[in-house]
Amino acid sequence: MKSKSIGTFLFYAGSLATFAAELAPPTVEARLKIIALREPIVGVGFIQGKKPTGIAIGTDIFTEEIAYHGSARFELIPGTITVKPDTPIPSEDSDAASATPQVNRGITNRGQPREFTSSDKPPLAWIDLPTDQGTLHLLLLVNPGIDNGIKAIPDPPGAFPLGTTRYFNLCPMKISVRTPSGTQSIDPNSSKVIRSGGKPYDYFSLEIFQPTNTGESPLFSGRIFQSEEVRKLYLIKPRVNGNGISIKVIEDRMLTPSKPTVQRIESGPGKK
Repeated sequence: MKSKSIGTFLFYAGSLATFAAELAPPTVEARLKIIALREPIVGVGFIQGKKPTGIAIGTDIFTEEIAYHGSARFELIPGTITVKPDTPIPSEDSDAASATPQVNRGITNRGQPREFTSSDKPPLAWIDLPTDQGTLHLLLLVNPGIDNGIKAIPDPPGAFPLGTTRYFNLCPMKISVRTPSGTQSIDPNSSKVIRSGGKPYDYFSLEIFQPTNTGESPLFSGRIFQSEEVRKLYLIKPRVNGNGISIKVIEDRMLTPSKPTVQRIESGPGKK
């Protein structure tokens, strides 16, 4: 009788554990780099495990890579950032300064440590990350107020190497990109990585156009420098007045993340 009671207890305990596991939200492992599309975003964070972590998101530089382990729904939550009081700031040359870990830019860096406190406001932006693809490598483009506010670009190791350009089409129509290596078409809200085919450290001709029933409608043409030391992200958007496109170019050196450059290009049909 006693052994039967123990067996029954173990059965129910096991069932409760299985039930609890089924109720637990799915988690993911991811390596994330984030940029804002419209304006810098401060006073936000995300939940890492159960701990809120603050982050500052710029428009001209990716965040440092974030090693994320948490809910499959990645949310940027509003909050406040405060500086820890009575914390000595190590000098640049001290051993303590050299040992200070470099984490999310704008929140904790070499200098005064800061704390992020989340608020009860709804998330500023969110995205559901896939749970069946192992460790994810993603570039996240944040644009609050547009759908869920975050677009993800897969960035697996080796897929977007130095010397290449990723063209991301944020226009409502299909576009084509022509370089010395050939012509590639890019659907709306999608991207392609292209190696220009130009000579290293020389200029090549770039054309962007919209295919039409009668041929091509030019959107941009220009001479672009082919560097082998950076990778470039082209964010291609329609201009506000609907005439032509706007291109934002972000250069990412990967190994030296503190000094990427950004340039803006405004173009009308056929304008050089």
